Amino acid sequence: MIKLISQVNNPSGIRHEYSEDCVDHNLNTNVAWVIDGASASSNIRLLPGNRSDAHWLKSKLSRAFAAAAQNPTDLTSLTASAISSVRQSFLDACKTPVQSIPVNDLPTAAGLVMQYNKAGSTLNFLGLGDCIGLVMQNGKLIGQTNPTLKKQDEEARIWPDDPERTKAAYHAWKLGMNQPGGYGIFSIHENAINFAQLDSFQIDPSCPAHVLMMSDGLDRLVDTFETHTYESLMLKAIEDRNLHPLITELRKVETSRHKEPELKLTKMHDDASAILIEITPA
Repeated sequence: MIKLISQVNNPSGIRHEYSEDCVDHNLNTNVAWVIDGASASSNIRLLPGNRSDAHWLKSKLSRAFAAAAQNPTDLTSLTASAISSVRQSFLDACKTPVQSIPVNDLPTAAGLVMQYNKAGSTLNFLGLGDCIGLVMQNGKLIGQTNPTLKKQDEEARIWPDDPERTKAAYHAWKLGMNQPGGYGIFSIHENAINFAQLDSFQIDPSCPAHVLMMSDGLDRLVDTFETHTYESLMLKAIEDRNLHPLITELRKVETSRHKEPELKLTKMHDDASAILIEITPA
């Protein structure tokens, strides 16, 4: 039996009223996902009338996942279908011919999709970008997904005292998305599926297991501020059976430590989203 324990999508406070993250699920078909729309690295708006291009992409991508998750096959087919749907929506909505748009001006998003195969007692994940999935059973972390976007690659392009240089470096870096030698990320390009990371973890069907999926905003507690390990983060989420205390902790540490130069933060707060799922014997 698969059950939702908690989910959260907390805006950074920069925009206040909305988040460019998204988290959702269809537990009737054992599928869940988390999406982190990427803030623009240029001043170009391709989809005026929307809150942002990143907000448009994460919303469309989540709806496409919801549609594909109604009758899912494998994760690769589900995700390829979602990307194709989003591409068509973009072509319909964008007034600029896509061929004339530089690839690094296109909206992007990190994302992670999970599907539970009950027959094989297997948790399957497909990821593009830096969202993280964790699996815990019997108090031990037995699975951690491998992101296609590494923290050290991002940090190499950050100059905390020179935001314009940082912005230019990010913009140039985006030319490598979904290209050999670059990095995998959700975009309107259908070849993104070729750069996706697939991870599978076997669980013991005779005892409970937990899955935590999160955007890099909440992951800051581990990979940036180091106030948690992935194991301690997950243990707290399971003990609390509520993800909101972790959000409260995140916002406090962001506020108190964001100016530390070694952290290389480009913004005090980040949108943070996550979903905690429990799998128990039927």
